[in-house]
Amino acid sequence: MTIPVAIMRGGKFHKKVILAEHDGLTIQRPVLPETEQEYKDVLRIFDQFVEDHPGTVTPPDIQTFKAFMEYISINIEGRIEERPTVGTVDRWRRCLQSALRQQRGFITPGHVKTTVQQYIKTVLKQKISLSEAQREKGGLSPNDLAILMTQLWCQDSLEYRGRYPDRTRIQLSAALLLYCFTSARAGEVHESTRRRKRAQLRMENMPDKSQSPRALAACYKHFQLTLEWVDGDLMFVLQYQRKFVKRGEERTEWDLPVHLFYEVYSEKLPLFFNLLVFFLPMASADGAFRDYDRVTDIIDEAETIARIGPTEAKIARTIYFKESVLETPVFRQYTECDVNESTGKSRGADAFSKQCVNLGHRSGFRININAGASRRWALQEADPGHSQTARMKFAGHFDANTFSKWYAHPISDVDGLATFLNIPGRTAHIKNHRSMAVHYDPHMLQSLPAKQMFEFEARDDIRKLTADIKNSRVEFLRENDDSKKQLLLNRRRQLETQKSRAYHNELARLRKADTGGPKNKFQETLFHYHRRVMPERHSLAEILPTSVELRSSDGRKALYALEALCLQERRVVYQSALAPKEGKCVCGEKVSWYQPHKQWPHVFKCYGGILARMGPDCFAKYCFECDFWCNERAKWSAHCQEHLDKPEELLRCDLIMFHNAPVKAAFCPFCMGDSSLGPIRQMKQFLHSPTWWKHVESHLEQKSRAKDFHCCHPACDIQLDSAKALRFHLEDVHYYKPPRGRKRPSED
Repeated sequence: MTIPVAIMRGGKFHKKVILAEHDGLTIQRPVLPETEQEYKDVLRIFDQFVEDHPGTVTPPDIQTFKAFMEYISINIEGRIEERPTVGTVDRWRRCLQSALRQQRGFITPGHVKTTVQQYIKTVLKQKISLSEAQREKGGLSPNDLAILMTQLWCQDSLEYRGRYPDRTRIQLSAALLLYCFTSARAGEVHESTRRRKRAQLRMENMPDKSQSPRALAACYKHFQLTLEWVDGDLMFVLQYQRKFVKRGEERTEWDLPVHLFYEVYSEKLPLFFNLLVFFLPMASADGAFRDYDRVTDIIDEAETIARIGPTEAKIARTIYFKESVLETPVFRQYTECDVNESTGKSRGADAFSKQCVNLGHRSGFRININAGASRRWALQEADPGHSQTARMKFAGHFDANTFSKWYAHPISDVDGLATFLNIPGRTAHIKNHRSMAVHYDPHMLQSLPAKQMFEFEARDDIRKLTADIKNSRVEFLRENDDSKKQLLLNRRRQLETQKSRAYHNELARLRKADTGGPKNKFQETLFHYHRRVMPERHSLAEILPTSVELRSSDGRKALYALEALCLQERRVVYQSALAPKEGKCVCGEKVSWYQPHKQWPHVFKCYGGILARMGPDCFAKYCFECDFWCNERAKWSAHCQEHLDKPEELLRCDLIMFHNAPVKAAFCPFCMGDSSLGPIRQMKQFLHSPTWWKHVESHLEQKSRAKDFHCCHPACDIQLDSAKALRFHLEDVHYYKPPRGRKRPSED
């Protein structure tokens, strides 16, 4: 604060205030709506407890407080173990104290707080067997990040929702890198619900409600893109200001952390570690650049400047964003991936965290991965080599002790063995145990095996949930009143959530047991087939894991493919031998005249008819495995035999549909092993699931009557001991999954 010179030299203020206009009441910080609701809920439970237990008093004394803590402990379930943790029960204590102070004006005496706190930690912990377990808190290391990115781009078959599903995949990749490189909290890049409600609370008394912020998340206005000369090399540099750090409203612009990301790394690393690889195509697809239409135009500009060579100006070019997109969030909801349809809503921090957790589990990590994991690793790595001031600025911390209390790993940086023996130390083992490496299992079960799934569905509680879900659907269809229909819909969703939670609990239990049973590769192998009809994803799966430069030929291909994915709305997909030419079928009709689910059958029928008339045998077959048409019977027979000679490549026998078209035909595992049928009949392709199910069921019925439980597929040729075991084998290994409810043959 600067005091005016006149006052310092003896001057005085002359304007006065009216003391009577001011009172002596204390002013408390405003309480968020969700916090206020928590207070109301805990007081409602406390009032119920007092009503049900004569002799208790309100406000609570020590005896009542102790009894209420036990009441809470026996009525809530634990999230880590069966019983709640000591910390969970203590949070209930603090919540009740705050609620009493905020809602009823009662301040709990200090000796009562201390007594009840110690009671929870000692007596109650022993009496109720409260858990002391804590969630694992590993850090997301570069190796862990590589596993996630490899899963996301080279193995992942998950189809995200929305008109532009792969835009969500690109956003997730960019967000992961941004969190890893900045140590940001989840609610700083994506919009935090709590921050939004806090902002709404501040805006309640504003006369002009239009001044409220559109998005409280990373928008284009928080980024600045330049072309710069760095150490003699021209490269893109992206600047990002973390506007929404914790307690950001109390900070000036100078106090906010600013991060810089550059194009050319000092070491050769996989291309998917480069944030600009994902940011540039997203921004270009949004039409965010003021002076450039396509991402390739920016790359061409960089190449032109590089040929001219360095000048005195270190900043060779500033690439401006359009004024119209500055308030647009970079990471948007899946319903608003099209920038022209954006209402300014950012993707929520909770939704992003769930995406990360699911990606981590699909990648083989047993514990949850979120933004906190990348923040922990980034701060632990920054601590040894930087000053405390630099680390606090990087983390966005106010208190220097925050790192040691919450982020410092219990594994010390000190190599005690090497220190004591006075020999050179090692650090790799320390990093391994600080990372997610100890929680990684590449063979982790992704779904319940067939036998365990059968047992799960047979459980009484699951059968009841299934029946209730079915009944709620019937009631929903019969109901005409909209308000009642909404209640029925909410009820059905609750039931489905309960069943899903039970399924994942059973899967988690089986993962812990890990009996070494069959590993279900259903999801892992899907992308192998999906990429056949997605040239951009196929190209990216080959380029992104390689160590190429952003402006190399392969880097350009990746940028072009990513930009195309941001704008691509897939309704029907085709393999190259079936693709329409300029939107027209070979018969001359426009495929757009047909509904999406009828376009592929029309094109397939026309291709087959024309090729059959052109061949000598009035015959035409298409091989989905090879993307190959054949109109000569003898050649087709030889081609089928080539596949039968490599049966391990056809272990998966199910039909795979993707965007209204088959990308893999179904086969009969029994016919494939029957050489008496001849190659053509052995390799018969099924393009209609009910026909395939009926055909396979006929084989199973015959084997059940003959008590022959032998799988005839040439790649496994295994003998089972019952019809049920054979069916489980078909589901786990050959992916024969008939509709639920189909009658199963008896074990004998």
